[in-house]
Amino acid sequence: MKAAESFVQWCEENMGTWTPHQTALLQDGKIPRGWFADYVRYHEQLQKACRMSERVKKINVSYCRILRLYRNAVVIFISNKSTVVEAT
Repeated sequence: MKAAESFVQWCEENMGTWTPHQTALLQDGKIPRGWFADYVRYHEQLQKACRMSERVKKINVSYCRILRLYRNAVVIFISNKSTVVEAT
């Protein structure tokens, strides 16, 4: 969950204000194109775990597995975040 929080915070800082379309994509478990790749390039340890060199390739199993984990974690994080906002 901490990874999802870090990813969301990084996106807010580096990608600017989210459009309603981008927010809906994240809530549906879809990370907008290029966001995760940029995030991986920013974090050296994650880059090594994803076995990512210069480009992202569709056949990179490590990258796809970690992306799937982040997508699921972001959905849970955003739904929890919106639940807390509604409760206050």
